[in-house]
Amino acid sequence: MKHPYHVLIVEDEPASAQLVAAIFENAGHGVKVADSVRQLKKRLRDELFDLVLLDLNLPDGDGMEVAHELREFPHMGIIVVTARKEDADRILGLEEGADDYVTKPFNGRELL
Repeated sequence: MKHPYHVLIVEDEPASAQLVAAIFENAGHGVKVADSVRQLKKRLRDELFDLVLLDLNLPDGDGMEVAHELREFPHMGIIVVTARKEDADRILGLEEGADDYVTKPFNGRELL
């Protein structure tokens, strides 16, 4: 790996957040976690991230809208990581600005 990336995981389920964080930390990347849209926005004010891993089912906002808003940061990659498996959700997620769309359960190596 040339250099570690700074990754923000936006996930309200602690077990899922810990799993994804461990995958990226074990690969040498810096990881922060936000469990809500409010925390996501605070983290983005305080730090720069290379990648956001975004769950769509958040307690205080719609992940699809968040994906669209995150396109304000063109340097930052966005990967939706969600339980929503419908083709319509995948297409909308990509149209709203996600660079990729991964459904749960996922293969950790593939996500990385």
